[in-house]
Amino acid sequence: MKNNLTLKLIAVYFLCFHSANAQWQVLNGPYGVETTSSVFLDSLCFSGTINGLAVSNDSGANWSYLNTGINGTQSKLEFNDGKLIYDRFFNTTGGIISLDSGRTWNTMTSLGAFPPVKYAIEAGTIYAWCEYGFLFYSIDNGVSWNAMYQPPSTNNTNCITADNNRLYVSKSSFGTGIGNMYFTDDLGATWDSLPTSGMASGSREVYQLIANGNQLYVVDHFEIYKSTDGGISWSLFTNGLPSNHSTRIFICNDKIYASLDNGGGLFQSDTSSAIFISINMGMPLENPISHMTQKNNKLYASSAAGLFSTDISSINWELSQNGIPFYSCNSIEAIDSTIFVGTYKGFHVSYNNGDNFTSIPLGETTSNFYLEGSDVYACGARGLASSDSGQTWTSINFPYGYYNQNLTDFCKSGNNYLGLNQDGLVKYSANSGNTWTTLTITPSTSVICMTSKGSEIFLGTSNGIYRSTNNGSSWTVYQSSLTVLKLKLVNNVLYAMTSSALYYSSNGSTWQNTNYPGSSPISFTVKNNVIVVSPGLFYTNNFGANWYSISAPTVPFQTGPRALCLTNDYLFAGFYNDTIYRLPSNLITATSEIISQESLFTISPNPVSSELNISFKNIISNSQSMEIYISDYLGRVLLTKFLLGTNENRVSINTQVFSSGVYYVSVLIGGKRVVGRFVKE
Repeated sequence: MKNNLTLKLIAVYFLCFHSANAQWQVLNGPYGVETTSSVFLDSLCFSGTINGLAVSNDSGANWSYLNTGINGTQSKLEFNDGKLIYDRFFNTTGGIISLDSGRTWNTMTSLGAFPPVKYAIEAGTIYAWCEYGFLFYSIDNGVSWNAMYQPPSTNNTNCITADNNRLYVSKSSFGTGIGNMYFTDDLGATWDSLPTSGMASGSREVYQLIANGNQLYVVDHFEIYKSTDGGISWSLFTNGLPSNHSTRIFICNDKIYASLDNGGGLFQSDTSSAIFISINMGMPLENPISHMTQKNNKLYASSAAGLFSTDISSINWELSQNGIPFYSCNSIEAIDSTIFVGTYKGFHVSYNNGDNFTSIPLGETTSNFYLEGSDVYACGARGLASSDSGQTWTSINFPYGYYNQNLTDFCKSGNNYLGLNQDGLVKYSANSGNTWTTLTITPSTSVICMTSKGSEIFLGTSNGIYRSTNNGSSWTVYQSSLTVLKLKLVNNVLYAMTSSALYYSSNGSTWQNTNYPGSSPISFTVKNNVIVVSPGLFYTNNFGANWYSISAPTVPFQTGPRALCLTNDYLFAGFYNDTIYRLPSNLITATSEIISQESLFTISPNPVSSELNISFKNIISNSQSMEIYISDYLGRVLLTKFLLGTNENRVSINTQVFSSGVYYVSVLIGGKRVVGRFVKE
């Protein structure tokens, strides 16, 4: 069990933090990562995600990743008859199978040149539907596969389901009607057609065919049909569902769930009736559900916005993936100790410096935040606003759509809202988002980013910085040779990040280069007079007159982070496909003055079993303050001591609660940071 559930990134993290400068702490979610399916077996829960196969042993409260070697997009799970199969979309090397509830895994044989699209498991037989419609079956748990004859149609298979020793197949109609549904009782040696009596005629495609005991269900894009006589006759099963939405259904125990696309919502019905009721409470509506399952009294739903759970008797959906690393951190901002994180599928708020996060059930890519006092604006599709530091949110109704129309950047100029979409068009609203108008920009250009300073508007483009002092009626261009990727206003100073440098201006017309020592900046943050820039992590407290390097793990900091935020307490760093890190902010200004441990203190005994003694070379006087941090090899701070002079030269630390392993002692005193290492037996 231990070997099979090893975290996939443990070895990388160990290399990252195994240095005398390690003080970074890894933060855990919850974060919205795309999930495609979930299975709950005994005390273990499994979830197929965009980052690979995740496992939880506490009903989905916390997750880690299986070290399967099969990671990537569109991962999926199938379970029946004691067989759990995990595979990745477009993976032709063979899925993995577990026969003991996920405790051990074996690799199945490849089915050939075409990857499997879906598995069905029934009565000891595994069926596989592969790309381009090929069908296979295995009776030895995937050790070998047998090709099946196709149903009598030239079209490709587009759905399979199995029940009561029978395999059902639907084939793409391509405008020829709702027929092309077949079943076999002899592994494809012979096929029979399913009748369509009771179904509407016309050119419709079968998108789902589900067998559930003596019941069959067909979803033809907009309608649901049910049969209780083996498919001889059919009746509509759509009472209470909105029309003109693509539908996908799931059956859990005696309930049927219908997920509608394009914000249509989620609905529930008894399998014995055809009356659906809405169960959207807390569920993001932008992303349809890809899989649903039930465990005891909990219902779980997988979607592009994450894995959600709810009590079956009192439905109120909550994100259920604490510890599953999110996919793509786009932005981090903060108001005091309230931290906002924007990701590929929504955004998240922490009210305690990142110790815990609450996910906003939005389901949309959140690219940026705009702060104005306690007001927060989140850039995701239509845009959201909060006037209470992120406690409650309302839509600002940005006119978004499906073709690069989503809100990607936002600012306020006076009482006007200004929003930027992915097409590079700027729209403005003079009535708090009730109506929006496209802003005319002369000379015409595609806008990359934006900000404002009082009544002045600044646009970052591939042709420099555009500035308007009259609500966009006319524009003046500065630094026309630069491609400006990010604009930000902090303490009345403007900052512009380009593809090669970071500039600042106090008046919007004269711009100075900070001479950032790295190459191709990705992100930056400013707090008080400190500027931090990535990659490589450098900071300056005098607008670039002097730069200092911030100690950080080589991986992943060498090529990132893509989002930074500096608060009074921490420096936060977010990455494209990793979790968030934080570093105590008082360690930043000390990193340029590291001295050797031996010149200040010694550690004994080392290794230590119960009590660690830190002995200083000189007595700590009453005029000195000192901070002591104990951290593990992952950079997580486990213990903190603050001393205001003791007239002593030794501090004792109780280590009995620490597990065996390597730990670090960091001491901040007199503007200097000293790091030592010890081993706990």
